[in-house]
Amino acid sequence: MRLTGAIGICVAVFAPFGIVNVFRQAPAKVVIKQLPPSAFPELPPRFKVQLETRHCSIPQVEDSFTSDRRPKPTNVISGDFAAKGQTDWAVLCHADGHSSVIVSWGAPTTCPTQIHSIDDSDIEYRTFTREIHKSRPKQIQGWLEVNPDIGPLGSWATPPPEFPKLTHSGIDDAQGNLGGGIFYCSHGHWYTLSYHIE
Repeated sequence: MRLTGAIGICVAVFAPFGIVNVFRQAPAKVVIKQLPPSAFPELPPRFKVQLETRHCSIPQVEDSFTSDRRPKPTNVISGDFAAKGQTDWAVLCHADGHSSVIVSWGAPTTCPTQIHSIDDSDIEYRTFTREIHKSRPKQIQGWLEVNPDIGPLGSWATPPPEFPKLTHSGIDDAQGNLGGGIFYCSHGHWYTLSYHIE
């Protein structure tokens, strides 16, 4: 999306019915440091080839460091994203001016393998802050706990059928200090819990 006379970027507002984009002015184009899939030896070889075929590079968050202050590669995760005990992989793929989450399933799964595509022009900051994480069931439930002052920090657009008894992890797609959305695979569909940072 573009605005006339200014560079348009997006502030993500996380509402009960999903992620809403609200445009405002920005002084400069976002800067994205990226690594090729080959920079991540932990990725399964077949998934790595799929990412290269898609011309994916993997965006990096600049302020992510190891305990000894070395840059820590980001946006490649593994977890049980479809069923308990299953090992799946998820990568934030940047290609053709968009970034989206690409999933490789460890067993046959009917949820889509690509979720939540965002255009570069819809990024809030001049540096890239989008980062994916594994979110375990207890962590997902934590966003729904009621804060005495402001209520719950998160809400489902539509909860998965098994809620509140979640059985596996979700993919947390965090947008800097604005909040984010947790994507939970169930019965062939991704259910989204949107949250904001207090």
